[in-house]
Amino acid sequence: MPANPFVEQRKIMKSMLIKMLSENKEVSEDKILAIFCLKTGLREKTAREYLKEIRMALEIEVEQK
Repeated sequence: MPANPFVEQRKIMKSMLIKMLSENKEVSEDKILAIFCLKTGLREKTAREYLKEIRMALEIEVEQK
């Protein structure tokens, strides 16, 4: 069964946001989210949901170590 294209697109977007955050640690998250939204065309609400999911996943990874 082929992968769902919408799921694949979300994975790509979340990876892009993670990369932007890790490469620009000196820049505020709000500014990075603004740039991310401009580059991807996503709404700020969606970008903030991605950011929340990323934070939660990172917290879980840290707790498991």
